[in-house]
Amino acid sequence: MKSKAIIILFLILIAAAIGVLMFGKQLTQLIKEKQPNAQFDSKEYDLGKIRKADGVVNKNFVITNVGGEKLIIGDITTSCGCTTAKIDNKEILSGEKANITVNFDPNFHEEPKGRFSRSIYIPTNDPDNKEIELKIFTEIYE
Repeated sequence: MKSKAIIILFLILIAAAIGVLMFGKQLTQLIKEKQPNAQFDSKEYDLGKIRKADGVVNKNFVITNVGGEKLIIGDITTSCGCTTAKIDNKEILSGEKANITVNFDPNFHEEPKGRFSRSIYIPTNDPDNKEIELKIFTEIYE
């Protein structure tokens, strides 16, 4: 009789634990859906081989807020003065997009030989992506 009660109590505790875990997962998912969520079409781009004589080249990256709250973009920085970036909208509502235009100037200073990269750093209020790094790659020839 006592062992039967212990087994039943044990099974009730297991069922309660499973219920708490399931509710916790649903609650976590609900919270995530309410937060801003930054998503990019791509985070890297290869500019290929470029000539100095052709001057500044650019790439447009698209950021989408797939979350439920407004996505706020902070001040964008880059890894080098030869690379600049601007966004057309620093406050992106749920379901909306913004464009980040990245410019690379091969004449800004002497660049390394061979293929190299530059980074663009985008601070956000997305709790899962506080700072997003975009990269461009290139190789310069005369």
